[in-house]
Amino acid sequence: MYVKRRHASYLHPLTLDTSTLRSLSRLHLQHNHLGGHIPKEFGRLQALEQLRMFDNQLEGEIPKEMGQLEALQELRLSDNRLSGEIPAELGNLRRLKLLSLSNKKLNGSIPKELGELKSLQRLELMVNQLEGEIPKEMGQLEALQELRLSDNRLSGEIPAELGNLRRLKLLSLSNNKLNGSIPKELGELKSLQQLRLQSNNLMGEIPKELGNLSLLQELLLTRNRLKGHIPRHLGALRSLQLLEVDKNHLEGTIPKELGSLKRLTRLNLDQNRLSGPIPAELGQLFSVTTISFEENQLTGCIPGELGELKLLRTGSCFKVLRIAGGYSGEW
Repeated sequence: MYVKRRHASYLHPLTLDTSTLRSLSRLHLQHNHLGGHIPKEFGRLQALEQLRMFDNQLEGEIPKEMGQLEALQELRLSDNRLSGEIPAELGNLRRLKLLSLSNKKLNGSIPKELGELKSLQRLELMVNQLEGEIPKEMGQLEALQELRLSDNRLSGEIPAELGNLRRLKLLSLSNNKLNGSIPKELGELKSLQQLRLQSNNLMGEIPKELGNLSLLQELLLTRNRLKGHIPRHLGALRSLQLLEVDKNHLEGTIPKELGSLKRLTRLNLDQNRLSGPIPAELGQLFSVTTISFEENQLTGCIPGELGELKLLRTGSCFKVLRIAGGYSGEW
């Protein structure tokens, strides 16, 4: 059953007689003006495999009866006005592959029961008001490819158990209140392409084990409390395109090994405590469009090799070399 978009300016209450729809496998109600609560009677649709109700104006809590939909593979409720906690009963949906609940108003903690969703490939809980720790049971989601928990109020440490998610391609935990260190176990995520941990309260050093992530394209660690040196092992990330570790407490020199990142387009080391010269090897970053070293303690001459970076010299306002603030030396 498919319900197409209606170009109406008023809300349609969501009502559905489930008694005659026991064989329904797909219910698509997205991009409408549906309001009211999600009927708990939806839990009777035992044959339902896809339930899409995103981009409406639904209110109230997610019915715990949703946990009775044993055949369900896709549950998408994002972009509504839903509130309350995520029902622990959703952990019963053992065939579920996609769970998308980004709504802006869901609160409470992430139920540990979600760790029972062994078929889950995408979990999207971003842009809510979720609190508490990330359950270590998330490390049991062996089929998971995308974990999006950004823009919440999550606290505590990143569970080391997330290192068990060997199929994970995207891990986004940015804009939370996470603390502690970055688990070295994340270096076991050999399929990972995007690691987004910016805007938290993470401390300690950047694990050298992250240099094992050969498929990594984005490493975003901005706005944390990281200290110590930038690991030279990051120079092994030959697929890396974005490296942003600005606004931390990193010290020591810039590793010359970063010059091996041939696909890198953006390098941001701003607002740290880096010292010493700028490595001439950075002149080998032929794909780079932005290099920014502002507000560090760098010394010496700016390497002439940087002048060979053609993409950096195009004159576009998006292709910038920034070294001001704390740099002493000559061009």
